[in-house]
Amino acid sequence: MDLAARLLKRIGAAAVQEVVEGHQSRVFEVTLVDGQRLVAKVLDASIAVIDVVVARVDAVAELADLDPRVCRPVPIDGGLVNVIDDDAGRSTLLLCSEFAEGVALDVGNRSEAELMGKTLAGLHSSLARLTTRGIPQVAALRAVQSNVDDEVQLLHGDFNTGNLRRSESMVRVFDFEDCGYGPRSFEIANALYMVLFSSTIESEVSRYRTFEDAFLSGYGIEDGRDVDRRTIGHFIDLRVRALEGWLDDVPSAPVGIRTATPQWHQTLRSFITSYERRQP
Repeated sequence: MDLAARLLKRIGAAAVQEVVEGHQSRVFEVTLVDGQRLVAKVLDASIAVIDVVVARVDAVAELADLDPRVCRPVPIDGGLVNVIDDDAGRSTLLLCSEFAEGVALDVGNRSEAELMGKTLAGLHSSLARLTTRGIPQVAALRAVQSNVDDEVQLLHGDFNTGNLRRSESMVRVFDFEDCGYGPRSFEIANALYMVLFSSTIESEVSRYRTFEDAFLSGYGIEDGRDVDRRTIGHFIDLRVRALEGWLDDVPSAPVGIRTATPQWHQTLRSFITSYERRQP
């Protein structure tokens, strides 16, 4: 019995369809017998720290009570984290959550970039209300020392258009599996870094400039304070340094870099080479 069939039986679903197969996780769209849709994510238990996975899921469950933008974890057999065997009989961790209806946001559209900034600011306000948990810093801050002494709180960890869906004026946020502690400014910078990277390798740098201005404007409007662009620049530099360090020591890198092809490593290197530091 393959993993999709196991999920079908374990969840009691009408249909299961795999949508993403990665090195760290596999993602399935699940349709229940009543027509409700869920997302099932299956994590490789051999590279996951179970206590951290549980702490993250519990944090998202608390967050969903505070913020309607957050896709709520859905318990299976009464638990938010379950063990299930994969196709090879190895133990994996099963997490289910609400399905986010809507469309991806367009980073090249100024109004949607501004909406992304507002969404992140609102999410940060909600995250700041959570009780402290045994969750580590976000990966880049563990890899590279920062000299910024900003207040630390829980962050989404991977805020980008792939983890957002817009339905009318509501933006749903999901995939908190990389959430960790750090300053808000780091996450703002990391969201900019993601768009800068894609815009650079696709030779669409003007798209990034439009996004940066609109995104930071939206964040400031929602947060009620001006964004410190110098600090943001510091953290973008840090994020690039973290990438460079991981490529220089691949075994220490996140699994997505460890398992990437040599061609993709070369693409990452070319981005680093072309990057112009924000801070002297």
